[in-house]
Amino acid sequence: MLLIRSVADKLGIPEDALEYYGKYTAKLRLELLENPQRRGRLILVTAITPTSRGEGKTVVSIGLTQALEKLGRRAAVTLRRHDEGRARRGGEPVVLGTLGPLRLRLRRRRLFVLVEERVKGMWRGRDPRNRLVFFADEADWTGKLASVRITRTGPWSLSGELESNPGAHESLVRSAYVIPLHAG
Repeated sequence: MLLIRSVADKLGIPEDALEYYGKYTAKLRLELLENPQRRGRLILVTAITPTSRGEGKTVVSIGLTQALEKLGRRAAVTLRRHDEGRARRGGEPVVLGTLGPLRLRLRRRRLFVLVEERVKGMWRGRDPRNRLVFFADEADWTGKLASVRITRTGPWSLSGELESNPGAHESLVRSAYVIPLHAG
């Protein structure tokens, strides 16, 4: 692994623009943006799921940077951790990051889900805000409305348990999915 100082030298970043966090990590000071010496190009690598062989955004970003350097270009990759860190408070998992408070509010709430299909033994559907929701049940829920108590929140989906009395709020659920059409 290269020391962060040698990476900065390769990119032409002066010593006084670095704020060190050990030998391998540093932050760039904002003053560096005040006098840009040259303009670079940005390639943003984004995706939701990795390929079947496990190649995700990190692997693609690093490979792309190595390929550009092999072609003689000056290249650097900047990686960040995912929004969701994990911690525990009183034995209960706590989600950290920008989306953490939103996800925590969804846990233990009931969502009404329009069920689309069964995937890998779990029913998949969407709530009125178009969020993916997964739950397990033996009955056929295709095309039906389900009341699901959220037990887990992830970066791209929610999962929960089917409530025992979903019919109690059926009229409310129907109104959540009605799209009003206005004449003319």
